[in-house]
Amino acid sequence: MTRKQFSGGAVATKLNGSITAATTNVVALDASTYPFGTLPFVVAIDRGGAAEEKLLVTRLSGSNTFTVVSRGFDSTTAIAHSDLAVIEHVLDADTITEANTFVNTPTTIGDMLYANTATTVTRLPIGANGQVLTVAGGVPTWAVVTVPGLASLSDVTISAVSNGQVLAWNSSLSKWQNTTMSAKSPATRLFLAQSYR
Repeated sequence: MTRKQFSGGAVATKLNGSITAATTNVVALDASTYPFGTLPFVVAIDRGGAAEEKLLVTRLSGSNTFTVVSRGFDSTTAIAHSDLAVIEHVLDADTITEANTFVNTPTTIGDMLYANTATTVTRLPIGANGQVLTVAGGVPTWAVVTVPGLASLSDVTISAVSNGQVLAWNSSLSKWQNTTMSAKSPATRLFLAQSYR
């Protein structure tokens, strides 16, 4: 995919001198309303006739010269054009195809698109409940991520958790254990499996 720029107010202009099929600097009489900068845009010379050619070009600010990135662009052929041939800023099939791809590739609520090469995008279907977006092999993917919890700590023993239990220090085992809270429970405890709002 090549990002392009556009100008809704570009006014048709004309060639300032004839060009050959190999010309790479195309001079217009007035290009002041055309896009400028490093991103390319598309112009057509002799649009609508047998001699129509599209060119992918760039233009420096304040310049009437189009620097050619590609002649015979968008399935046209590079040919010679005469002095004062009409130049117009146009939309190309490539841009429309890219937009169409972005709009129509997702098929399900939650789908996402990502660049799988420098020039194409692909659909990443929505993941399952509990999955998180991560990266594997350089591309995004959905996966279940295991986060180490209290049970993985060497001085914690958790089993058969139920609502209202606490973690209490068992001095005879030198471990934290889940237990049901009572008036006789040790004072050193952490609340477990309880939600406060």
